[in-house]
Amino acid sequence: MQIRVVKRATILVITLLLALPLSGQKAVNSPYARFNLGILETRGSSRSAGMGGLSVVLRDNSSFSFTNPASYSAADTNSFLFDFGMEYGLGQLSDGQIKRSSDDLNFHHLAIMFPITKGWGFGLGVVPVSNGYYNISQPITEGHPLYDPIAGDLLITHRGEGSFTKAFAGTGFHIARGLSAGLNAGFLFGEIERFNEYAYVSDNNLFDSRMQEKLSLRGIGLEAGLQYLHELNDDRFVIIGASYRFQNSVASDHSSMFVRFASGFAAPGVPYAYDTLSYSDIEGGEAILPQRFSGGVGFGIRNRLMAGVDFHYSDWTQAEIMGNPGSLAPKRGINAGLEYIPDRFALQGVFNRMEYRLGGRLTESYIAIGDEQVNEFGITFGVGIPIRRSWSKANFYVDYSRRGATRNGLHIENLLTFGLSVNLYDYWFIQRRYD
Repeated sequence: MQIRVVKRATILVITLLLALPLSGQKAVNSPYARFNLGILETRGSSRSAGMGGLSVVLRDNSSFSFTNPASYSAADTNSFLFDFGMEYGLGQLSDGQIKRSSDDLNFHHLAIMFPITKGWGFGLGVVPVSNGYYNISQPITEGHPLYDPIAGDLLITHRGEGSFTKAFAGTGFHIARGLSAGLNAGFLFGEIERFNEYAYVSDNNLFDSRMQEKLSLRGIGLEAGLQYLHELNDDRFVIIGASYRFQNSVASDHSSMFVRFASGFAAPGVPYAYDTLSYSDIEGGEAILPQRFSGGVGFGIRNRLMAGVDFHYSDWTQAEIMGNPGSLAPKRGINAGLEYIPDRFALQGVFNRMEYRLGGRLTESYIAIGDEQVNEFGITFGVGIPIRRSWSKANFYVDYSRRGATRNGLHIENLLTFGLSVNLYDYWFIQRRYD
């Protein structure tokens, strides 16, 4: 027994360490990642992702919702739950005339949950918060509104890289009959670097220019959650959930440099004769991240059906982010999802024990460009495939989403994401008679 525990603990520690570098940026090209903290990632596990992002009311002893720490109290005594997910994304960007595609395989989440005692659970993990990747080039040639016949052809390039990630730990516990509460503490870390370059490609006698910016964040934030489960007749239930992320201040460093330079004389594409026009380097600054409210309601039949809807709201106009953040807007959204299991305890037929999921979402993002707020919608489908002779499962989901518009100079993004996670459920701390 002791050897088994040591082996399992070693595997978990190694996996956690490996997941930290995997929590880097996505490489699906998005011009909306140019602003503020980049593209905010959809929160939740793979089960949640298959149900349209529904999360605040999810509660189950074989899976858990790390977006609402009150769900940790559902952990079975002597159980151990390990969930690791990856996703593959395909993106198509269009301005109404030209289309560009990109793709990427990336880390989605790592989460662990186990009980402290009956009705009291503990969870921890690593999840992505935002992605700052983009790579956009725009040639300005004859016929373009910005074309200058004296300067000739101009190539404008915008590039960004980096991401923000959160490592969290929390606990959830029963307060009274049907009522649970929880608290998560999360450590936010990471950095985003951005480049804006203007190159005169037809005349080497003109100076090119480059603006380079780097933003880093690190700090602790808190999130509290509540869930109330009311049992009805015939295994039916109603559940109400809510969570609140406190406004928090995190340490922030920011640097920016604006230079002009010549290129092409020493060697093609090699810049020289740098002239720094402006430079700023602020260490130990502060960033303010807004509070977030979430609430929802769900109903279902135990071990067979779960349906629910939740909403979230955060006023990003109250945020303070160093640098050139662009316009901020209140972020609000609604998520709805459904899960159906034909017969969880069927002795034969894996399709009878599979979990079938469907969902959708509507979101007004925190990014506003001019007078236009960037909005998106998504539809999802997912399945949970049980692993033989255990409560473990493999979760798979497909997410199609559409972001932006072609009016007012914006772009439309069509995103197709395939996600896969392994949800391992095991009993620990039990002395086995036979090995």
